Amino acid sequence: LYSARTSVPVPRHSAAAGELTLAGELRPISQMIRRARTAQEMGFKSLVGPAGADGQLNENLISVSTINAAISKMFQKPS
Repeated sequence: LYSARTSVPVPRHSAAAGELTLAGELRPISQMIRRARTAQEMGFKSLVGPAGADGQLNENLISVSTINAAISKMFQKPS
């Protein structure tokens, strides 16, 4: 949604998964571990997803709890 609204492309090799509520919260989804593995197998280097799943997954998962946090993490400028 952010990319479409701002015309800023989603960073290459990045993916996102989760359920977005009307309040802007990111909720867990089923099969998160499987989705993360599949994303990694497909060449994605980072996956932005709901908080709480990071202990079950790999170091490439970026855990967030809101859409604002997801945008900040996904579209941050490299240092």
